[in-house]
Amino acid sequence: MLFPKLFKRSSKKNGIISVFRFFGSPKVVVNSFEQAGDYLIHVWKNAISHIPKSNTIESILMLGLGGGCSVPVIHKKFPHAHLTIIEWDEEMIAIAKELNAFPKTCLYNIIHGDACEEIQKIHRTFDLILVDLFTGGATEPRLADEEMIHSLLKTLAPNGLLILNLFKTFSLVAAFQKQFHLCKTWRDKHNTLAMFQHDNPRLPLLFITNPKNSDPKEDRFLAQWLQSFFDVTVVDPKKATEQLPFFPFCLIRNAWPSDLFEQEFKQMRKVVIDKNIKSYNPFHRAGFVEDKTYLIDLYRAGFPVIPCIDSLADLDQLPVANTYLIKPKNGCSSRVIKIVSRKNLQHKTLHHHLIQPVVSFTNECSFYFVDGNFVYALASANRHARWNLHEFIPTKTDIAFAKQFIDWNALPYGLERIDTCRLSNGSMLLMEVESEMPMLCLHLLSDKTRKHVLQTLLESMQRAFNVSP
Repeated sequence: MLFPKLFKRSSKKNGIISVFRFFGSPKVVVNSFEQAGDYLIHVWKNAISHIPKSNTIESILMLGLGGGCSVPVIHKKFPHAHLTIIEWDEEMIAIAKELNAFPKTCLYNIIHGDACEEIQKIHRTFDLILVDLFTGGATEPRLADEEMIHSLLKTLAPNGLLILNLFKTFSLVAAFQKQFHLCKTWRDKHNTLAMFQHDNPRLPLLFITNPKNSDPKEDRFLAQWLQSFFDVTVVDPKKATEQLPFFPFCLIRNAWPSDLFEQEFKQMRKVVIDKNIKSYNPFHRAGFVEDKTYLIDLYRAGFPVIPCIDSLADLDQLPVANTYLIKPKNGCSSRVIKIVSRKNLQHKTLHHHLIQPVVSFTNECSFYFVDGNFVYALASANRHARWNLHEFIPTKTDIAFAKQFIDWNALPYGLERIDTCRLSNGSMLLMEVESEMPMLCLHLLSDKTRKHVLQTLLESMQRAFNVSP
């Protein structure tokens, strides 16, 4: 016998599966059609050679495993990528393992199920999707369904690529072109393959904001401006969790007063992490989004901050003052802040509050940074008009003061605001590090500064989301 048969299996899905030894290499055949072997190794080796070097491939989704011959080829090309494989035939999975199709260093997981159904359950994106769905020589007919194609579209990362093995079902190209952009097609002996990417340059972005906050105009303006670059959907925090799984990116803006949405933020954090959704800003700190316990840590570490404790037992650690501020750790925008005398402070029962001496200062200064780089600054007219803000040009010393807290916070990317108060001697103390959803005060900026801020923010988001300008 020219091609000695190693073994055969009876499958409920594929019928008889035969495994031959072909010049030393295994060959898997169903109904006279090759499912694994040297020919398909060549097909997929050639296919992935069409992927531009500029594409970063860290996650791969394979629809259809066959005998698994493509896995070593893909792993060799992208050794650090994680493979998620969907295969409906348990016999094919068993054969692939028996033929040692998975290199020891390959990171992979196999989902046993119908690819057209399992794709609906995936709520994350992949840098590369390889579609190779056949029963014998017949292409999976549901690949032409709009719903199936849309599911693939949602599962593909913004700059990702999808390679489709058409075999001879050329009509699939037109079906996919209704929702994807066709990059190229090529013929490889008996098979025709096609490469696709996202057709819509405006990728979906979930814009999370509270439309009922005290100043909703800024976010209405920002959402409208971003429509030129993303397909923006605006949602309030109460409804964000149910929407998040359908978006690869989210932008969390003026969703305050955030203490009214504490449970929602916890749920959002979980969904973002579980579904591998890129959020801007990222969920960085371990605690609640507005938890100000870090101010105590900074004070104890010797940073120039307004002295701060959270227990009356530590009152001797604060400078002696006539009056003190008491504010909740998860408060924002001066909400529920109380000023009490030292005498009355002794009679307070405090739970989850900060205690700070009332500090005499001249005005407040806020420094805005994007991706760790200074962008602009605002200052109040005086200490009694904290919301009467104007642009100002800080000194190098001012910027260096603010930058130390940017370095301490170590935000991977995003927008940060450092709020400070300036003392009568010209020095400053930190009031707050705002790295979750700092208000931009765009309406206070000059046209030139506003344009610069918006462009800087957009470029930062594009880098964070790995989206081409």
